[in-house]
Amino acid sequence: MYLLGKEYFPDMQDKILLPENYKTSPNECQKRFAHSKQYRVFEKINRIIINYNYDLQKNGNIYPQMEDILLEYTKEYNF
Repeated sequence: MYLLGKEYFPDMQDKILLPENYKTSPNECQKRFAHSKQYRVFEKINRIIINYNYDLQKNGNIYPQMEDILLEYTKEYNF
């Protein structure tokens, strides 16, 4: 997602978004999903696949999970 707004960012029309990050925080997830929404990535993609995230899941459910954070940012979209 570091390419958002740059000339090298791929065309996301009808693509599948696979956000993955081995080590991340809930704040980092929120920031990345907010930027994706701002750049209208969610309006263009067909699907999202959430992968295992070690940092959010290593201590059970003390942190919000990536899929829960994503649902907050994508509730108005139909994938």
